[in-house]
Amino acid sequence: MPDNPVRKRLLEQRQALLDLGLRNRLIDLPMRTKGVRTIEIIEAKAAETYDLLAAGKALTFLPGQEPQETVQEELAIEGAAPSAPAPLEAAPSREAPAPNRLQTRLAAEALQKRLFDIWYDARTIEEEQGVNILYLAFGLLRWYEDDKSDIARHAPLVLLPVRLERSSAAERFSLRTRGEPASPNLSIQAKLRGDFGMVIDDLPDEDEVDIPAYVAGIARTVSGKARWEVLPDAMVLGFFSFAKFLMYRDLDPDNWPQGSAIHEHGPVAALLGEGFEAHEPIVPDGQPIDPVIPPPALNHVLDADSSQAIAIEEVLRGRHLVIKGPPGTGKSQTIANIIAGAALQGRKVLFAAEKMAALDVVHRRLRQIGLGPMTLELHSTKANKRLLLEELRRTRELTQKVPVQDAGVTQRLADVQDGLNRHATLLHEPMRPSGLTPYRLLGQLVALREAGGLPGFAVDGASRWDAEQARANKELMAELAERLATVGDPAASIWRGVRRDAIDPAELERLAGLMRSVEADLEAVEEAAAGVISDFTLEVVTIRDLDAVWRTTCAAVSLPAHADRRLLAQPAWREDAGALGELVALGKAYRKVVDTMAQVYRAEAWMADLRPVREAFAAHGASFLRFFSGRYCSAKAQFKALLATEMPGDLVKRLQLLDGMISAQEIRRRFESQKDLGARAFGALWDGEKSDWARLQAITDWWRDHRHPALAPDFLDRLAARPGGREFGAMGAVIVQSVPRLFEDLKALSDFLDYDLEGGHGIADCADLEVAVLARQLRLWLANLESITRWIAFTHRCRVAGEAGLGALVGGLLDGRIPGASLVATFERAYYEALREDLFARHPDLKRFDGELQNRAVEQFRSLDKGRIALARESVALKHLRERPAAAGGIGPLGVLNGEFAKKRNHLPIRQLLDRAGPAIQQLKPVMMMSPLSISQFLKPGALSFDLLVIDEASQIEPVDALGAVARASQFVVVGDERQLPPTRFFAKLTGEVPEEEADEETFKASDAESVLDLCLAKGMPYRQLNWHYRSRHQSLITVSNREFYDNRLLVVPSPHAGGRLPNGTADGGEAMGLIFRYLPKAVYDRGNSRTNAEEARAVAQAIMAHARHRASLSLGVATFSVAQRQAILKELELLRRESPATEVFFNREGNEPFFVKNLENIQGDERDVIFISVGYGRSAEGYLAMSFGPLNLDGGERRLNVLISRAKYRCEVFSSIRGEDIDLSRANARGVAALKLFLDYAETGRLGTPVQTGKAPDSLFEEQVAGQLRARGHEIAHQIGSAGFFVDLAVVDPDRPQRFLLGIECDGAQYHASRSARDRDRLRQHVLEGQGWVIHRIWSTDWYLRPREELGKVEAAIERARAVWRKRDEELAVPTEPEDGMQEEPRPPPFDEPLAGPRPAEGPALSALARPYVEARLRVAGTAELHEVPTARMAAYVLDVVEIEGPVHEQEIVARIRDSFGLARAGNRVREAVQDGIDVARVTGRIVGGPFYKLPETQVVLRDRSAVESAGLRRPDMLPNEEIEAAFLAVIAANYGAPRDALIVAAARLFGFAATSSVLKERLDDVLTVMLFKGQLKLQNDLIIGG
Repeated sequence: MPDNPVRKRLLEQRQALLDLGLRNRLIDLPMRTKGVRTIEIIEAKAAETYDLLAAGKALTFLPGQEPQETVQEELAIEGAAPSAPAPLEAAPSREAPAPNRLQTRLAAEALQKRLFDIWYDARTIEEEQGVNILYLAFGLLRWYEDDKSDIARHAPLVLLPVRLERSSAAERFSLRTRGEPASPNLSIQAKLRGDFGMVIDDLPDEDEVDIPAYVAGIARTVSGKARWEVLPDAMVLGFFSFAKFLMYRDLDPDNWPQGSAIHEHGPVAALLGEGFEAHEPIVPDGQPIDPVIPPPALNHVLDADSSQAIAIEEVLRGRHLVIKGPPGTGKSQTIANIIAGAALQGRKVLFAAEKMAALDVVHRRLRQIGLGPMTLELHSTKANKRLLLEELRRTRELTQKVPVQDAGVTQRLADVQDGLNRHATLLHEPMRPSGLTPYRLLGQLVALREAGGLPGFAVDGASRWDAEQARANKELMAELAERLATVGDPAASIWRGVRRDAIDPAELERLAGLMRSVEADLEAVEEAAAGVISDFTLEVVTIRDLDAVWRTTCAAVSLPAHADRRLLAQPAWREDAGALGELVALGKAYRKVVDTMAQVYRAEAWMADLRPVREAFAAHGASFLRFFSGRYCSAKAQFKALLATEMPGDLVKRLQLLDGMISAQEIRRRFESQKDLGARAFGALWDGEKSDWARLQAITDWWRDHRHPALAPDFLDRLAARPGGREFGAMGAVIVQSVPRLFEDLKALSDFLDYDLEGGHGIADCADLEVAVLARQLRLWLANLESITRWIAFTHRCRVAGEAGLGALVGGLLDGRIPGASLVATFERAYYEALREDLFARHPDLKRFDGELQNRAVEQFRSLDKGRIALARESVALKHLRERPAAAGGIGPLGVLNGEFAKKRNHLPIRQLLDRAGPAIQQLKPVMMMSPLSISQFLKPGALSFDLLVIDEASQIEPVDALGAVARASQFVVVGDERQLPPTRFFAKLTGEVPEEEADEETFKASDAESVLDLCLAKGMPYRQLNWHYRSRHQSLITVSNREFYDNRLLVVPSPHAGGRLPNGTADGGEAMGLIFRYLPKAVYDRGNSRTNAEEARAVAQAIMAHARHRASLSLGVATFSVAQRQAILKELELLRRESPATEVFFNREGNEPFFVKNLENIQGDERDVIFISVGYGRSAEGYLAMSFGPLNLDGGERRLNVLISRAKYRCEVFSSIRGEDIDLSRANARGVAALKLFLDYAETGRLGTPVQTGKAPDSLFEEQVAGQLRARGHEIAHQIGSAGFFVDLAVVDPDRPQRFLLGIECDGAQYHASRSARDRDRLRQHVLEGQGWVIHRIWSTDWYLRPREELGKVEAAIERARAVWRKRDEELAVPTEPEDGMQEEPRPPPFDEPLAGPRPAEGPALSALARPYVEARLRVAGTAELHEVPTARMAAYVLDVVEIEGPVHEQEIVARIRDSFGLARAGNRVREAVQDGIDVARVTGRIVGGPFYKLPETQVVLRDRSAVESAGLRRPDMLPNEEIEAAFLAVIAANYGAPRDALIVAAARLFGFAATSSVLKERLDDVLTVMLFKGQLKLQNDLIIGG
């Protein structure tokens, strides 16, 4: 066992707790030492004083006769005005003081000062550490360290917890017991036992303490020691603490039961040993949480943002966890949700925190939502066994509730949430493969409506493009547009139609040659063709016309010389040119056949009819009987007679000869029929069959070859008419040669350029190209030859674009339908339209989207989400009520508890009760709330165990202080912020652990101390951070902290007041929001003596008083950098308070946020509406500024500054005699000093020391379009308002107050999509913005795309509504600058993370039956008149309505109720005067009586429970009517047959609904009780107050 490293570490830690040295005031109490906060009581009997206190008496103090100069010197700040005399009674010079007057040695002013310091420090430490350390010590043991020592030591023997009280700064302090038992001095017991072997017993009976007997027993024990003695009547009021000793005893491994060794407990072993097991977060950073934490798992009893929800879920899944909670991020509501969720799981929870406020705020949150009964507070004033039993009994007797919430809300919430999430996901989920979200797509489409993109152009396959393709195509279009600027309008380009690919310089030279050749050919033809054109009246326009010239010339020059051109005019050449050719061919054939037939036939044969001869031969020539045929014989004879040769004997040959002649006769006949045509066509060349057929054929062949449609119709006529001497000569030859060459060169050029005639000239045939155009084009080309390279590059990109599916756009660009400036926009429109069609085809619901339906879904979600929270609250409460122990058992833990309930006195001490009845108590109270001290004090090791431990403000708790709590839980969670205060020894000064005379700075050297938070992080415990910052109502209040300490990771809700001013703010910023710098250049820091800045302290005190008079409805806290400056401010404030008693209501208010003055060591965990910071440090009287700023110069100083500057909700005023520029970082390089310099700079200038972006671009094109439309209507629009991750998309500037935004416009863009949960997105975001004062209007992008005009109209209407809202707010804020004394402004609504006061836990039936719930009036206001304009008679009727319901009721509440009915937030002078007139009329007419509390005449007063009221004023003690207080006392006495004074006051307070009895409330009730006793309405009998 000794070798166990965890046990070894535990013992080392434990040993550090033990302090039995002489610095411990429980061991050696310094007497009459300068600066020690103790008061020695003289001339009194200890037993008598104890009895008076135990009886509930209040004791006061008497000053001594001899002033102590050393104390007197501490009283006043140098240069301050003399203080008013303290209201103390002088001690009689000879007579002994009365028993209720405690005589002291201090002079009057010194006594008052000492009492004030003790009172303030006692209250502060109880608030900070949840423990009372103010005791009245009875009896002192005078002892010596050894026999040789001459120094007498004094140790107190019996310690009674007490409190100092006063009602106002002008009243004296009184001393009362806290109602807690006295205790022995455990430390001196241990000292005597360990060092001297003496055993001093504990008090035998804490309920019946016999001081003389106990002290006498100690005297007997020490009687053997020389010079030792007991001073039985010595009494000292001072600070004592044995908290560390109790923890030391608690961590003793030997005190833990076998089998439950503390060092073997898992969490302890992990914390002190090898560390914690790592695990992956349930939701990765930035990912949505709804799929992981669905509505059935959202057992949140308070609102929780996504960062909180993740932490809550991790804990409820059983994981150890560190929850980092920067300032104002809702730690307490997160803890409350964790506790409630664990309770619903049936787990036992221990919630531990040193700071009482941390415990109280969580308890208050649970109590306000009806979960108070399951919690048990065991710390500070809550650790009272009688109150404990009363609370347990009240919980046991609670009636079982019937479920009223709808269990089906969870499923409906899930369904609606899924729908909202689907829409948000759809809107922002990238489409594949484009990667573009529908939201961005719709934004682009909206923007392109105004961007000049032309409709009607399609792109092929756009929906299949990925983002890179779309980007490349857009760049290609942009490139084309840019190139277009260099090539000009494609439709007018000289290179239009050129389709050639890239060309190099050599090819460019070749191109030039081709162009010059064509140009030369064209010039040659034009010059040579003039005559032809003239002679033949040709019109040369196109290339086709040049062909006609060429053909004309060719025909003319090739006409045979023997031809008579004049004859060409004969119609036959035009009309029957083919017949002429046939005639020549016929003539040639006839000539040949004549020659042939002449050799066979005689001449007369030409005239014979040979067809009958042939017929006869054909019919009979082959027959044997031919000779008998006369026809045959006749034919034979005739044939024979015509032959010039021997007739062939063969029949076939005969037939051939006959056929030849018959054919020749036909040719002759035809030839003879066309002789006239030949004569006309050929003239002299015609000689019938004797003509020179070769020459004639040459002429007909010429015409056959040159006849062409291109020739003019009158070509032959023109040729026939040419004079015989005009030949074409060389020009004709030029024409004949050049035109074909021109055509060839032109084709070569066209081929080289890959010329597109259709694209270049709108023609399909080169022949249609005009000659002049060609000539001009050639000149332009040659003059601008190099420009072809740009055109070629342009057309190449056009072809690439066409191949990419952009052919339609390229075509539109080339033909001029798309201007270059519109090309990209047209491309985008075509692209996005294609994507839109694809989107709507796949998601038709989006096309049918209706924003009104979506808004209804959002509203439904909000309602269901709140219903889910209500259901969770009810579920937790019902589970607790169902599982309470119901049996009235008499054995075991339940029997012990029931036995305690039955007792009237001698109840078990709390420690014993929890030990013996712990399981039953845990079943009644599954959640215990304790401080580390109360854990060690009341929980016996191993007696109680918990499933879950939650430690708050863990950065301030040392590991050893937390070990006792960790050892009692199987799972633990630490909540805190390692960038805030580390563990501090500040309070050790009060109990003597640090010498009082040491400087303030010494107390901060514990900054190196490890906290349990640091240790958990070092041991690998996973952590989650809360990110939403709710506290600051203006971003300037958290800007420096967020930047310097949190890397701008906090989501800070922006303010609608851009300049930080509230309406009607005064010139000096009296009504300003945000950070304000109060520069005091003449203030001096007394560095060498008092270490205070008196002038600054005076300025702060004056500002406090001004706040108390004029802004009392706003809570206020004052923070200083040192204890000395805090005390200086308090002294100045005391003087001013005595002069202004009317402000005491403000200073004595003890609600959730009472006034305080604290130094930076004890301000963590506090927040107030307004914070004043007093820097204190500054230049000396000689003008020297030391770079010493106390704790800020030390390691960890920046953590203290972070806490100090992040406490304010609405306004923080910095009082300083130095500026940031005065701090020289070369002389002080600590991070804390650097942060202070930045903070002071920012407070003064509103600018951080390094450049930051002051504006942010719009989130999307959609927002740009909305803003543009609104600007076009005359509105000034700002984009992305906010900082640090939380931005309002658009804001409309108030034209009347440019420092304010009329309307915030939320879109469904990046901020909307970035939300990690539907609750963040659709409820909390707008909720917190409206909580900051924003008026919000939402625009759905789909709505705007589908119905832009309608949506624009809705925005205009929203602007007008917002204008009316702000106008109303301005009227309500028109408060007077000097309100009447006693008239307080109504408190501002609490922030989002601080719920309104709710009902208190249910009381036991015997007590709760005496009071009925307070009913607040709800008036129906008639007419539309402003409140101050209401006629007095009607106002009197309103007053009467309020009094009928609430009487007796204070006039301030009447004003508040009527004001609320008119929808006003505050009541200015005019409003109060109008209501007061109505009160006066109602009172004068006898309809109401009283004042300032009014009721109806002759009505009976009833008791009313104010725990659930909405009006904060009703819970102020001064708002309780005297007669209702009297009725409460009488009711309690009647129900209980009398009551002790203190118990009677507490019971009456409970009837009124107060869960705690503050000193102000107690004094208020006690005053009425005193009067009742004086009047005889009540009387005192045997310490009981009974009816008179």
